Amino acid sequence: YEVELPADFIPQPRDGEVESFELWPMPRLAEALRDGEAFKFNVVAVLAALLLRHGLFTGPDAVRLTAALR
Repeated sequence: YEVELPADFIPQPRDGEVESFELWPMPRLAEALRDGEAFKFNVVAVLAALLLRHGLFTGPDAVRLTAALR
């Protein structure tokens, strides 16, 4: 799910599945998705869909991501 949080919200890992949280600017996220393997495959699908919905991936990047999600 997407949810907007207050700017002063600091998430805390509590369930043992997540080690930590980081706030990344959208361009850094897009670059990490495009250029590396920073995320597990299931997370890539969710983040790529987010970036596509918000128009932050366009052109060849969007085509590659859309094809990878099929």
